[in-house]
Amino acid sequence: MKSLERKLSKLEDQKQKIVEEIDNLKRTRNTEILHVLDSFPPHKVDAYTIIGGLLYVMEQAQNQDEIVGDWQRAGEKFCRRSGNKKSSEFA
Repeated sequence: MKSLERKLSKLEDQKQKIVEEIDNLKRTRNTEILHVLDSFPPHKVDAYTIIGGLLYVMEQAQNQDEIVGDWQRAGEKFCRRSGNKKSSEFA
């Protein structure tokens, strides 16, 4: 029974480390997205329009709309042009 408890404890520790790593990667991805948003001139588009656009894009991506591939290629091209290679890694 002790060995079973040790295995469970070890797996719980591993699980916690994985959850923490996932959270860190998500934060890094979100920071990269914010850096892209910061690269645009201020006040060109208000925050609610950006949020609405992101929600629309997420919905279309979830529905596997064909235009999503075009958006992905445009994003990759932007990141390459901007020299922001990290941004293309989180896709």
